Amino acid sequence: MPEPGKDAGPDGSVEVSIDKLKGALKNLINLEIRTGVGDTELVYDKGKKKWGFKDDAKVDVIYTKVDLLQGDIISLINSRFEGEAGKEILKYHTDQVTKGHQIIKDNIAALLAMIDAWRKAKVKDDGTLDRALGLEDESAP
Repeated sequence: MPEPGKDAGPDGSVEVSIDKLKGALKNLINLEIRTGVGDTELVYDKGKKKWGFKDDAKVDVIYTKVDLLQGDIISLINSRFEGEAGKEILKYHTDQVTKGHQIIKDNIAALLAMIDAWRKAKVKDDGTLDRALGLEDESAP
């Protein structure tokens, strides 16, 4: 349940700021998948707002980053996973990347549906939301 004053208004209605929408769009641009094998713990970095391995982790990692705007894909594979020894973990990582792509597609579709619903509901009568998102109807008076 959203907390009043944070994610919801006093009546329980969800308030979404333009900054939150911009942040969500920015997060949709890059897909990062890290698969690690070794002794470590996951820690949350509040500054970066994401999960990662402890600094002193002894982990062999497969890392893939997909920049959805540029179409650039970077993959780094630890040599431990070469040949037959890494076959299963490479398949697992590849499956995670495929799932990640689907999650991004679903998130984009949901975000676009929310924007469309807000526009139709005239959330902001003064057009603030449409202007901020670059969706303002130029033919309007």
